[in-house]
Amino acid sequence: MKGIKTNRQHEFLSDLERNYFYITEFSDFVIDIREPFPLLLLEETIVIANELGIKHPADPKTGEPIVMTTDFLLTICNGQGVIEVAHAIKMIINTM
Repeated sequence: MKGIKTNRQHEFLSDLERNYFYITEFSDFVIDIREPFPLLLLEETIVIANELGIKHPADPKTGEPIVMTTDFLLTICNGQGVIEVAHAIKMIINTM
């Protein structure tokens, strides 16, 4: 869908992400909305995974490393200045 605030096309992987986008779209504090957004350069996340001794996520078909992302990167005016905030949007299911 095309954002009113950003005038850009936005893509969502779930209804939950779309609904969160609506909240950010109409917030007076949010200046810009980017999704999904890379956390770091691919080379950096590969180094981090190696240092921690864990396997970096890779495409199961090609074996190529996957860029690590977060669901949203928001640019926010918080009254004291402009900041960027990364948000991961996940469903929590209560199994009790």
